Amino acid sequence: MRFTLLFPFLFACGDYAFGQRATKAEASTLAFEFSPAFIEKSSLIFHAGTRAPFAELIIFEKARPQNVRHKEKLDLQSDSLTKLIDSFKNYRFRVKGNEDTIGIEKYLGKGGDTVVSYIVTEGLDGVTVNGALTQGARVRKFAFWSLKEGTDNYKLMYKVFAILNSSLKEQESITYIKELQRYFH
Repeated sequence: MRFTLLFPFLFACGDYAFGQRATKAEASTLAFEFSPAFIEKSSLIFHAGTRAPFAELIIFEKARPQNVRHKEKLDLQSDSLTKLIDSFKNYRFRVKGNEDTIGIEKYLGKGGDTVVSYIVTEGLDGVTVNGALTQGARVRKFAFWSLKEGTDNYKLMYKVFAILNSSLKEQESITYIKELQRYFH
């Protein structure tokens, strides 16, 4: 019963991103949620579908993270977004287990079984990244924290920032992304 209720929700998220209907074969949404330790949280959503590709950067208030402080819509070059989404063909969608995923603790459970616990925290100085790639009805999630150079997640963020740095127009967005980018070096 839970699967029946959850599946229509995921289908709706994939097909109606930003209120635009797209066919399953063409709809792709790549969403990031950034939770840095010392600056505002933000969301970044890339959308490719039947219309021209675009992204939306949403920066939330620090004191009230449910309130939007700034929002910018970005018109994107089709080839840059295609390359970014194509890079996920070999990406390992993991919420746990990457070398830059945090909080691995092992202990013996009842009956001698080994139990692995993954604890998600922000740490003292870093950034938690949650993401999802939606293609039609298929949603694949990933998450990581404070990257190490050379990892797949580091390479992914390098591509994301390259697109942002060439597409942002508003000074408030540019300043925020420069601050956020410091967490990834």
